[in-house]
Amino acid sequence: MKIAALCLVILVLFNSCYTYKQLNPVEDEFIVGEKYEIRIGNQKKQRVHIKEVNDSTLVVIQNKTALVVQRAMITENRKMDFSMGKTILASTVGVLLTFITLGALMWNDSNQPLVECC
Repeated sequence: MKIAALCLVILVLFNSCYTYKQLNPVEDEFIVGEKYEIRIGNQKKQRVHIKEVNDSTLVVIQNKTALVVQRAMITENRKMDFSMGKTILASTVGVLLTFITLGALMWNDSNQPLVECC
């Protein structure tokens, strides 16, 4: 019970505070230095960091590897943006869940120490 509750608290506290904004396919303006999620053909989406933008190609960094991607091959693209609402919500829920979990553990095991060794 203790381990499951602590794992749940950790998952909420480390929730992502970023969201991906769908871009208009006609206006696929990529900004150097920004992070995007792109789909090439029917492949799965890939998170990339734009290094260089040309007329017909993009140079992206994916998993510390530089790749050249043809713009015509990109079927879907989304820009990564910081989400203030998600950050506030996740932080609030994480703090409340932490207090509730610690309170429940202390109330449940009032005669036992909170942290046991061995």
